[in-house]
Amino acid sequence: MSVNSPDQVMVLSNSQALADTIELQLQDEFRHLQTFVHYKADLVAKMFINRQPDVVVLAYQELTNAIQVRDAIATLRKPQDKPFHAIVLSKKDTVMKAYELSKQRFFYDYVVFWPLGYDPYRLIMSVHQAIDDLGYNADIQAQRLELESRRQRVQAISHLVEQLLTDQKAKKVELEKLIRNSFQKLTMPSGFEKALTKEKLKVLVIDDDDFQCVLLKKILSEAGFAVHTALSGEAGLSYLDNNKVDIVLLDVMMPGLSGIDTLRQLKNDPELADIPVIMVSGHHEKEVVLDCIMLGAVNYIVKPVNKEVLLSHLPSQPG
Repeated sequence: MSVNSPDQVMVLSNSQALADTIELQLQDEFRHLQTFVHYKADLVAKMFINRQPDVVVLAYQELTNAIQVRDAIATLRKPQDKPFHAIVLSKKDTVMKAYELSKQRFFYDYVVFWPLGYDPYRLIMSVHQAIDDLGYNADIQAQRLELESRRQRVQAISHLVEQLLTDQKAKKVELEKLIRNSFQKLTMPSGFEKALTKEKLKVLVIDDDDFQCVLLKKILSEAGFAVHTALSGEAGLSYLDNNKVDIVLLDVMMPGLSGIDTLRQLKNDPELADIPVIMVSGHHEKEVVLDCIMLGAVNYIVKPVNKEVLLSHLPSQPG
């Protein structure tokens, strides 16, 4: 059987023979397997805290010993410590107590280990399930954080656009200034933060207007950026399939594949999703702005593009 898990599994026990037995059961399945044997619960808990495993198997013939170790671990754990799952071995006569404690989430799971007529794969399966559950919960937490971040961004932009729409006489320059100031208050995505650390940024301009492409390329090139242009959404996505860029300037209104559809495809591609995208458009209707932000654009610039406005939305180049 091949070793197939990179997660850390620790076996804690007060019996070397028992720890060796459990290690023999698990060693073919779990790459990072550790054992620690000691009769003092506080010392065992300290070892656990120092190692920070993902899953711990409490291999004690007496359930009370396992409870003491689990309590000691809980006492030493800090809020910033990573989550883990504890699996306890049980005797037939203590299985009800082990079940009740698992139902209360004191233990993640229990395995009836004595008498030795137990299912030899039950413990292995329980460890796998614990690891899968940790990964699932981590993914759910990350999704919740992302959704909350997106909700806050949309709320901020919605408030901004509502404010703008109350003044029908707002000039385009004023509109650009308000949008820029609003976006500066928002948290930049990780992809844009990475771009800020590079010495020379590569920019892809996607716009069906050849004059706009020439204009933007001139402005950006003079500012120290490496610039490539594409005259359609399809051409831009094709270029991105074979070339890495740091920032994309994307026109909203294009024939064929529109800017919004291009943005949607780009953000749905795991290899391209982290690229910061700034939308460029002659339209500033609330629905258009919100659609772009909800799809993952980091900024929105209104045409005709002003050099100072454009560069203010981008990181400064060295030298």
